[in-house]
Amino acid sequence: MASPTDFSKVYYEPLNKWPPGYSWLLLLIQKLTRTDWIHAAYLLNGLSLAVLVLVFRKMLFQLEFPTWLVNVAVFCFGFIPHGFETIHYSDIVATPVFMLGCSLLLKYMKPGGSAGIWIITSACCFAFCAWLKYLYILPAFVPFSLLIVYAIVRKKQQIKQQAVAGFLLIFLLIGFLLFYQQYHSGNAVFVHPAESGFFPGQLLDAAPLIPASFINISFYDL
Repeated sequence: MASPTDFSKVYYEPLNKWPPGYSWLLLLIQKLTRTDWIHAAYLLNGLSLAVLVLVFRKMLFQLEFPTWLVNVAVFCFGFIPHGFETIHYSDIVATPVFMLGCSLLLKYMKPGGSAGIWIITSACCFAFCAWLKYLYILPAFVPFSLLIVYAIVRKKQQIKQQAVAGFLLIFLLIGFLLFYQQYHSGNAVFVHPAESGFFPGQLLDAAPLIPASFINISFYDL
């Protein structure tokens, strides 16, 4: 930017202080499709919503729901106006990535699925959610925290060790995000200033801590 007092002086001010995850994915789609940014955004969002439905269906089968109920749930899920679709594009991407991490953990917990690769990929998914949206910094640790508690209660030493390793991997990746943001924009975390104050209704939009990203609670209230 040019200095308002002296146009000959130029200084750098970051235009965007949000996490860079969505921008990186958008750049990747734009390079692969060789299209303009608007169409690249439509393609990325459409792909993310398709993955969201597929992962949602996969998780229902992993939880051993009947096939007929899975089909009905997926059909209804596709026609419910979800809250994140009208908030920010990063929500459309972060939600299926978070669900994918949960699905990989379910695969890890199934008999014969104790390969460490599922722990690593799941941890990367949860950490990347924070690279997409700061709101996921704390929820990213929740699945592995629960897995550690489960392993301790059931006295499963191998699961506990691998869960701790996944937890530490998430910690390192999110720590690197904060370091990158501090170096790039001068702020490790950017919190958008709220002008309207706090209202109880805002809790419905506190996804993913309250799962409004999975089920639009306002839709059922109305």
